[in-house]
Amino acid sequence: MPSPRCKVCGKSPEEGSKIMRCPCKTVNYCGVECQRLDWKEHKRTCKALATKKAEMVNGASGSTSVPTVVKAVDLTGGFNMPFHPIDVEISSNHEMFRGAGILSPLSRLIGQPILIYRHLRDDAHKYINHPERQNYDNQAVTHMMIDPSTGYAAPRWQCGIGRVTIARQDKSPLTTLDLEKIWMYCDSVLDSFSDGHRPSLQSHNPAAFEEFAKKYDEEKKEYEGFDFSRGE
Repeated sequence: MPSPRCKVCGKSPEEGSKIMRCPCKTVNYCGVECQRLDWKEHKRTCKALATKKAEMVNGASGSTSVPTVVKAVDLTGGFNMPFHPIDVEISSNHEMFRGAGILSPLSRLIGQPILIYRHLRDDAHKYINHPERQNYDNQAVTHMMIDPSTGYAAPRWQCGIGRVTIARQDKSPLTTLDLEKIWMYCDSVLDSFSDGHRPSLQSHNPAAFEEFAKKYDEEKKEYEGFDFSRGE
């Protein structure tokens, strides 16, 4: 049987690519980049194909459930720092839900547990003295991975992060705005350490986050339409 090839670039596993199958199970990609390049065309038929295939499977088994995909967010890092979110959809059986995704410590405390999946599979420490280190930094992720008791992220989350995919641990939808609020909350906690204040772990809770998110929404709405280049 011939090896599956990426629909976009034509690479096969033998050529060093790790084939990913779209949730509709009709096309293959070598990675997220090729999947995104093809999405504009493929999205027209993807959901219909997935639904049709599910109906065929469920009809044979007597089940009425439909296989699901998870709405997640990619952060590219590098020159797109500090925050450049991209909406993506991943399989509910993605390896990040099976141990490959790392839980953000602060997100757990505030009742918004998110998993962060690093696409680079090599050792992050090798990027410390890399001549293009800035291309692999991802500041927003570093902030979301800080230890709430110290204000520092583990060394593996301080450099060589690269592109990541972020999803809610319970697989419920995560929007770019949802993630922006979580990131900004972590950023505010980091600022408090910079001021010499060490907030207690008990101060990080769902109620505190909800209050922060409400104020953030109000401030964001207040500045809508404001032209910062003209000061008006």
